[in-house]
Amino acid sequence: MANCTKKPYHDQASARVALRHVLLKPSTNRPLRVYPCDACDGWHLTSKGMAGKTPPWDRDPNWVRPTPRG
Repeated sequence: MANCTKKPYHDQASARVALRHVLLKPSTNRPLRVYPCDACDGWHLTSKGMAGKTPPWDRDPNWVRPTPRG
């Protein structure tokens, strides 16, 4: 996998822990959610919303990326 420039978290759980810590600090531009990165295969925090969509990882905290068939 390629590298990206954002801070990677090993899994969804550790990214959510980091998000909770960030949300406790006062700030105007802070992350709102976590998401899996296709470039580094890690998890990141983002301040971008999903425009009414709920991704599968937000519906299920135990969600894991499907493994590619091949």
